[in-house]
Amino acid sequence: MTSFLFIRIGLWSVALLLLSLASVRDIKVRLIPNRIVLSVIALGLIVGLIDRPGTLWISFLVAFVLLTALVGLGHCNVMGMGDAKMIAAVTLLVPIDRVGILLFAIVMAGGLLSALYLALNRILKNRPRERRAGTTFGRWLQRERVRIASGQSVPYGVAILAGCAFYFISELPECFSATSCSL
Repeated sequence: MTSFLFIRIGLWSVALLLLSLASVRDIKVRLIPNRIVLSVIALGLIVGLIDRPGTLWISFLVAFVLLTALVGLGHCNVMGMGDAKMIAAVTLLVPIDRVGILLFAIVMAGGLLSALYLALNRILKNRPRERRAGTTFGRWLQRERVRIASGQSVPYGVAILAGCAFYFISELPECFSATSCSL
């Protein structure tokens, strides 16, 4: 095993931590901060410089094309702008031939999250509101319940985190057992 493997795992761990912070913020206020997106882009740049310096420009081209398409969806209110930026940013963490796999993992996680929110919407829509809880978690839970019952947006940052975490975990065995690693 090379030291590059541990560097890549460390960079991915930092990326997952940043995605966790973005997810918490997205859950709380439905906003993914630009500074976290920029940090993930910087990590993607570092990973790209380590693994694929000759083709890094292609990664940026793919991320830009994807960002353009997703921002178009954002303008149509299909998804949030922070989600669009973060999805494009995380594609920089993976080689070009793995972008589809990463996006598929994110879409599947998003589908599961959306199905959960849809089911909860059906359950909570006709229930009377409960009294407001005094704890921070209780207040958040009450706000989230109102969001779900009224059919508001899903915190897609959670799906981005879940998709990236799934990708990372699924690539680890290959990295530890073979000479090639796509992390």
